[in-house]
Amino acid sequence: VVSREGADVGSESRFAAPAPIRLTLPDTGRFIAIDGIVAGAGQAEGTLSGTLAALRFQGQAQVAGLSFLGYRLGRLAGPLELQRVGRDLDIITRASGTGGAGDGLIPALLGASPVADGSVRRLQDGRVLVRSMDVRGAGVTFTGTGDRGILGGITMRGEGRADAARTGLPGLTGSVQGRWSLTQPRDGAPWRLDLSGRGENLKTGEPRTDALLGPRPNLAADLEITDAGIALRRLQLEGADARISGTGGRTAAGASRFEGDLRLGTRTLAIARLDGEIEGTVQAAQAGPAAPWTFGLEGSARRFSTGYDEIDRLFGAGPDLSAALVLQNGDLLVTRARLEGTAASIGAIGRVTPGRDIALQLDWSANGPFRAGQLEATGRVTGTGSLTGPVTAMTLDLDARMPEVLLPQLRFAPIDMAVRLPLASVPLAGRVQLVGTTPLGLIRGVALATAVEDGLAFTGIELGGAGVRGTGTARLAGRGGARIDLDVELGPGALLAAGTATGDVRIADASGGPVAQIALSGTGLRLHGMEDGLQRFSLTANGPLDRISVAGSVVTAGTAPLALDARGTVTSTDDRTDASLDLSGRSAGVAFRSTGPVRLSTGSGGDSVEGTLALARIARAGEAAAPEAGRIELTASRRNGSLSAQAQLESFALQLFNPDLLGTVTGTISLSGNGRTLTGRGRAQLDEVRSK
Repeated sequence: VVSREGADVGSESRFAAPAPIRLTLPDTGRFIAIDGIVAGAGQAEGTLSGTLAALRFQGQAQVAGLSFLGYRLGRLAGPLELQRVGRDLDIITRASGTGGAGDGLIPALLGASPVADGSVRRLQDGRVLVRSMDVRGAGVTFTGTGDRGILGGITMRGEGRADAARTGLPGLTGSVQGRWSLTQPRDGAPWRLDLSGRGENLKTGEPRTDALLGPRPNLAADLEITDAGIALRRLQLEGADARISGTGGRTAAGASRFEGDLRLGTRTLAIARLDGEIEGTVQAAQAGPAAPWTFGLEGSARRFSTGYDEIDRLFGAGPDLSAALVLQNGDLLVTRARLEGTAASIGAIGRVTPGRDIALQLDWSANGPFRAGQLEATGRVTGTGSLTGPVTAMTLDLDARMPEVLLPQLRFAPIDMAVRLPLASVPLAGRVQLVGTTPLGLIRGVALATAVEDGLAFTGIELGGAGVRGTGTARLAGRGGARIDLDVELGPGALLAAGTATGDVRIADASGGPVAQIALSGTGLRLHGMEDGLQRFSLTANGPLDRISVAGSVVTAGTAPLALDARGTVTSTDDRTDASLDLSGRSAGVAFRSTGPVRLSTGSGGDSVEGTLALARIARAGEAAAPEAGRIELTASRRNGSLSAQAQLESFALQLFNPDLLGTVTGTISLSGNGRTLTGRGRAQLDEVRSK
């Protein structure tokens, strides 16, 4: 209905000159003809002037329930001017919005009350030409101009700036600014959209993402838009230590895809001493608007290094990485991920909530030998584990079974180990638990492990099992070399049937090899199979482990106690241990001493002992010192289960065994045999044997 001074005028009326006409339209949503934009009820009030061939409307308009790209606007209102130009229609407005809301980046940038100035021409062929626009929201400014060429082509271009801090998105600060252009060479041809932008002091609030992108990341994109969908002809994002480029698209039905190349640096991630870069290909796809995104990654590392020699040996400088991921309801599901190195492999499945936490289950394996100072593990190690916690404070838990672990003078076979490492700690430090089988029996231990240069440092060590207990610290390699400092306690168990021995063990690297300081002492000790036991025991050892100086003393219990003192050196190689000792002692009224070193040897070639003892009767109170009462030269060996032994007696005083018997004996006693069978023979010469 058109009203002019209260008179009805038909739609066929023509005006020779402009005439003021006031009109009310119940719906202005029909003037919006852009795909993806939905408008509710609208009204317009104003004046109509001009001829039917050049009508002009000026007034006020409002639209309710406007929505696009996930953004909902309660009301958009402001001055509106419509001008018919030939068969085209110009739309000029300055509109203000209220009640803006929605989830995602676009709603956050536009905010609750955006303002837009624009001049738009709707062409007779249905296309829309933006002649000028200026959009301002809570965190965005967007401007542009456009024109039409003589052949009908449309070109629009402009600039934009987004202030990240004003979006209200958690942790986002800085700004992004860039340029855009939208062209169509002719009616019916695809639209071409070019985008380029750069960040300024941009931060996402996620430290590792910020490290990769840096404060000034660059983005460039080239898109082709048709009725069938959007083709991403080129995308390139380049940051301080990351680059991704590729192609893709989105169909009119909402199916999306992307394929490209990826490069990530690792040093800026600040994960301990991780270094190197990852290069590979990445794929992303979405079956429809409501479907989850799926991602695939295939790549390899270059110049990969963790800063820890043993880990770097296992994975090498170029391990391969593969992963399959699903993004669903804000969570990243890891359906497959694996890092494959030269001698180790680690896989993961689980869930990652971007910006919040991570929960991955791990499986891993590695090929030995593994070395850290004096520790050596052999064979193939397998295990499981988990990576959990907030992304800025993740915790790595690993369980492992090692076929064999060797420490100086101690072998574990096998050993089960559990490690907990908070990855945010620098240097890496965590709790280690182990259970291992040794020649002594089952040993359990706990300690706090800290990664040091080329090795590990352990504090708060607690070892126990099989009657053995140890506490202290250890350092396996590192700049200060390997060192073990333990306070030990031996009680009933694998070594002792009764009693307690205490002491300390100190082993440290030196230029010529490991050096030890050992001190042990105890009372009331009884070994398994021993009836009387030991009243007292003490042992000290000092020097290089392969040639250590020892000193010790033993006093046995029983009716005829033995007191023995020993001093000398013990030499060790991979398959043999040799001892050279000076002995002295007494028992049952007889004193003895070695006239030279007593030599003992044990190892893969067999066992042997040889030495000479000089004997004397111990003088009673008031008696003069007793003269030497003979000598015994002993040699014995055992090889391949066969025993051979010989004792030579020289002027051996019979009074040592029977105080009422005088005289001496000189001779030889020989024994030999295998298994349970021993044969022997003897030859003796008695001199001046008589009763006292």
